[in-house]
Amino acid sequence: MYNLSTKMKKQIFKKLLLVFFILLTIPLVAIILIVRFQDGYVEQKFNKEASKIPGLRTKVYSIFEGGLSAQIDIPDKGKVQIMYGLLGLEYIRYIGNFDTIFLCPEDKTTAVGLSLRKGSKFSKWFPFDVNNLEDLVYHYHDILSILNTFPRTPNPQYKVTTTSISFGIKKIDCSIYLKR
Repeated sequence: MYNLSTKMKKQIFKKLLLVFFILLTIPLVAIILIVRFQDGYVEQKFNKEASKIPGLRTKVYSIFEGGLSAQIDIPDKGKVQIMYGLLGLEYIRYIGNFDTIFLCPEDKTTAVGLSLRKGSKFSKWFPFDVNNLEDLVYHYHDILSILNTFPRTPNPQYKVTTTSISFGIKKIDCSIYLKR
């Protein structure tokens, strides 16, 4: 084999260490930049999407890591409060007179937000997708009509599977019903 001197081994080790450090630093810097600028990106994306809908008025309540909370006033329809993230419309917080954050009676520390994105937990009740603000405006009355059919007490026909983190991460079936 090769007979490398101790000095040569130290030089190779230092170079490998430097390469390792550089390779470790690049993703770390990328993550820091993404976290640092994602809020501005989300707000810009939200404003751009909202500006394409005539007459839509918006008010951003809070901006947080990777998302924002906003109220939308849809002309001739009503108000909606949403959570909007890096992927767009995440879930509906309030719509009309409905609070659409469902507290899970099976695990009091868990709640499920009304997401109507393609393939959502709620798709068995909502025969359409709401993937963006335009879809939300278009389906506003449809959403209200369907929510009017939701139970007011836990019902075995109205359950979604969600993740609970209260006693370790586990999947649970959560009853969804409207509290009025």
